[in-house]
Amino acid sequence: MKIAVAIRDEGRCVECGADDDLQYDHIIPFSRGGLSDDPDNIQLLCGSCNQSKGNRWIG
Repeated sequence: MKIAVAIRDEGRCVECGADDDLQYDHIIPFSRGGLSDDPDNIQLLCGSCNQSKGNRWIG
């Protein structure tokens, strides 16, 4: 699944386009019922964008 997400997101942060310090992020946070096994709920974010998102659902 991680490979499919990386290909879909073209190996870049979906927010700022960075290509380093990439992390897999739940679009709907796991703590709010988001699924971990659904590629539609996973996106690539750089560390900075992921940290600023926190536990919020940006959708």
